[in-house]
Amino acid sequence: MLPRPTIEAFDAHLASLQLRLEAIVVGGSALALLGVTSRQTRDFDIIAPGLPPTILEAAKAFARMQRDLGLELLDDWLSNGPMQLGDVLPDGWRLRVVLAFEGKALVLHSLGRADLLKTHARSV
Repeated sequence: MLPRPTIEAFDAHLASLQLRLEAIVVGGSALALLGVTSRQTRDFDIIAPGLPPTILEAAKAFARMQRDLGLELLDDWLSNGPMQLGDVLPDGWRLRVVLAFEGKALVLHSLGRADLLKTHARSV
């Protein structure tokens, strides 16, 4: 999936359901939203907060809708898979987040550059 068009469509989906989410994203999707890369990715890794059931259900329904349109998107494309990274990042990492995307119903922040590089080094 291409991160920006996917998240823009998901933002519209959340707005139509009158749901909101503010979260911190890492990984390839964060790099794409920040304009560092334009590569495709399989998912959006959220490290905070824990995703509530309503958002997870909305994400699964969105994935089904995307597949009906012929786009590949896994049911768990939005997840808290790397949530434990928050435990190993340097103190104060939450104070260094930067805005990566702001829509009608969705606001995504990313780690600051130094912290984001540390997460990449851990995943290599």
